[in-house]
Amino acid sequence: MKRNIAIVAGGDTSEIVVSLRSAQGIYSFIDKEKYNLYIVEMEGRRWEVQLPDGNKVPVDRNDFSFTNGTEKVVFDFAYITIHGTPGEDGRLQGYFDMMRIPYSCCGVLAAAITYDKFTCNQYLKAFGVRIAESLLLRQGQSVSDEEVAVSYTHLRAHETRHDLVCRLLLEKKK
Repeated sequence: MKRNIAIVAGGDTSEIVVSLRSAQGIYSFIDKEKYNLYIVEMEGRRWEVQLPDGNKVPVDRNDFSFTNGTEKVVFDFAYITIHGTPGEDGRLQGYFDMMRIPYSCCGVLAAAITYDKFTCNQYLKAFGVRIAESLLLRQGQSVSDEEVAVSYTHLRAHETRHDLVCRLLLEKKK
């Protein structure tokens, strides 16, 4: 009996197009003689399965399944290809863990920590990994020269202190 594989694509960021293209590529490479493959598109609250005839049907989020005619199809594995949220930040991994469906990438904790670079750096620092000092700025916050305590070891080779403050301000605006 062939296993049902969900190639999960889409997401809630501007990278949705890249994710959908990645899913098509993966779909073309996996042996369809061994597996039943379905691309599952996720965007916000819209979760749909692409059927071989081109139609789309909704995913039942209660058990990560769908109905094709009169047949209920339950997935045995999820191949996550979502770039950004919810595929790289741990949310989707948490859902699949609760559904007891194995998936293709790291778990919830690793995804959540590495998705937030500041949190990841603080976590690694606690284990003695040398991390450059940093300052977390949230949207709408401002920073003055006095608030940024910078040693020259944090400057790039060609930067002055003023250059560093400008770089931090520009990075904040991204």
